[in-house]
Amino acid sequence: LKSAQEALADGLRGIGPEWTEEQVKRFDTSLPTHEAVRQFSGKREAAARKYRDAERDVAREARVRDQLEAERGLFEDKQSSLAEPPEQDREALEERRRATRGLRTAVADQALLVQEKQHLDERHGDLQEQRRWREDQAEPGQGGLPLWPAVALIIVALVSGLVIGILVNAIAGAVSTAFVIAALVYYAYVRRSAVSTTAARVLQAEQEEAQGRIAEIEQKASDIQVSIEIAERNISGLVAAAGLDSSLTAQELEAAESRMEVDIEKLDAWNVVEERIKDATRKLDDSERRLQELKEVMHAAEEEHQQVAVEWQTWLEGRGLDGTLSPETCLEVLSRAEGLRGKTKAIDELQGRIEEMTKATEDLTARTNAVRHLVGIDEAPPDSTRAAVDELAKMADAERLKSDHRDRVQEQVEEDEGKRDSLTERLESIELEIKALLAKGGAKDEDEFRHRAEIYKQRENLLAKVSDRRREIERLFGSERVEAVLSELKAADPEELTAREGVLADRLQELDRDLESASHEIGQIAQQVSQIEADEKSSDLRLRRAVIQEQANSHARRWSVLAIAEALLTETRLKYERERQPAVIQEAQRFFASITDGAYERILSLPGEQAIAVEDSSGNRKETSQLSRGTAEQLYLSLRFGFIREFAAKAMPLPVLMDDILVNFDPERAAAACRALLELSTDQQVLLFTCHPSTVEMMRSASPDCNVIELP
Repeated sequence: LKSAQEALADGLRGIGPEWTEEQVKRFDTSLPTHEAVRQFSGKREAAARKYRDAERDVAREARVRDQLEAERGLFEDKQSSLAEPPEQDREALEERRRATRGLRTAVADQALLVQEKQHLDERHGDLQEQRRWREDQAEPGQGGLPLWPAVALIIVALVSGLVIGILVNAIAGAVSTAFVIAALVYYAYVRRSAVSTTAARVLQAEQEEAQGRIAEIEQKASDIQVSIEIAERNISGLVAAAGLDSSLTAQELEAAESRMEVDIEKLDAWNVVEERIKDATRKLDDSERRLQELKEVMHAAEEEHQQVAVEWQTWLEGRGLDGTLSPETCLEVLSRAEGLRGKTKAIDELQGRIEEMTKATEDLTARTNAVRHLVGIDEAPPDSTRAAVDELAKMADAERLKSDHRDRVQEQVEEDEGKRDSLTERLESIELEIKALLAKGGAKDEDEFRHRAEIYKQRENLLAKVSDRRREIERLFGSERVEAVLSELKAADPEELTAREGVLADRLQELDRDLESASHEIGQIAQQVSQIEADEKSSDLRLRRAVIQEQANSHARRWSVLAIAEALLTETRLKYERERQPAVIQEAQRFFASITDGAYERILSLPGEQAIAVEDSSGNRKETSQLSRGTAEQLYLSLRFGFIREFAAKAMPLPVLMDDILVNFDPERAAAACRALLELSTDQQVLLFTCHPSTVEMMRSASPDCNVIELP
């Protein structure tokens, strides 16, 4: 009791100097009070966390606003460094550029038409001149029949006239010569008629052909003249659309188109910067609005936190506690007060127990004296009640032992009688079972039954031996040949088997003798080894072997440590390669997995090496030299995409230009690459040049909204 009172006093001093035992008894430490404190703690923590979160959000949004202001300042500086374009209407500039380009083409086409018409006019003049020349041809030219027959006739006439005049007479020679001359005259007439007719026919055909060609050239010239007039009207319209002088040369038109393209580029750059400034201003306005909203939220959170603090202080003061206590300290005070209340209750219980024990002692003395009076013993004095009780207890124990012995003897007798009855019933049951077994076994008495049981036991033993032999046969020959071996054994002659067994026994004895001889030799060798080991040189060798063995063990332990270290380093490196890849590689592997349709899931930048490796879906690693040309190009394309995406995230997104990047891709991966291009185009402009219609179709299939421009 005294110890409990001292502990209570220490506890009261621990809570505070103003606390008393009565105050502890009156203080409410019930579960609702604990729950109220916890609720206040939760409200205070929630309000403080809300205020901290709001303050952090305000600081973060302020940083965002400062970044946006800096970004807008950069764009404004960049805009100030650019010259303001003279023309702000891009569509008008583009229309003038297209008109200038069309004007260049139209002027070149017109020049070709004029040149072609001049050529036709020259050709027409040449044909007219040829036609007039042919019409002037009145005399037939040389040609027709050949001249050698006339020469031959002259020679024949002279020879024949001379011969006839010499051989016959002069008159006959003259007549013959006259006939030959007449034939010569007729031949000359016929030849001239033929030449005149042929010349007239050829001249007529040439005149008709020349007239047709002249008409054809005149028609072409007329068509070209119409085209020239159309080209002139078209040029006039293009000159008006382009706002240029119609007297400009082709070089001047080309220079004008170049200037327009430069103006368009300047206007595009100006518009991009202007749009960036507008976007930055819009984002800055949004950030200012969010910052104001967050400040209002922070102010509301601060007011809520102060309100909860006031409510908590009021609650504490209403219960007589210090208003500066925290909920945790208050819970500790409640726990201590509850503990002190338990100690106060324990003190009260101890005082009650002391009073009860005093009354019980007085009652025990009275009852002890009454019992002693009953057994014929004098009453004990009040201060010797314990000795009197012990004396009575010893007497009671002696009587209890006698009673217990008597009870045990009686129980033993009853137990023996029960065992006797049980054994009698068991004997009768066994006799009935014996009769039933004799009847079941077909025996007349117990001896015959035992004889039959022995026979049954022998039968079981034989069946077991048969089973063992069958398993042995299965082990030796295999389960699939058991039946065949059994059939062979049944068909074999026992005497032959006995003879073979004898031969095998002799062979076994011979092998035993060889084994004994080999064992003897082994013993001799062992003895020689022992002698060698006893030698000093062998001792040195054993010592050296022990040293080498210890060195080998040391090297083995070091190898184990190095092997474990290598395995740990390898695992660490693999984990680093999987989890600590640069942002460019992480972006690239997403594109690579998409293009290869999941065949390759990871790109690895090997630490300390200027190399790239990939892992397929099975986890197998491959170097770039082990990839096919198409897959390697897809890997390099993915790396470029990753670099572009990472560069755009850290700087200004720029247009991406590509030229026939899908030529070495199969159709499936080309379609996947088109989808990757569409994903890349969500953040920046992508221009893909190609001369393959299949690439255009794949892009249209991937995105019907893609803009296809056909270049001339």
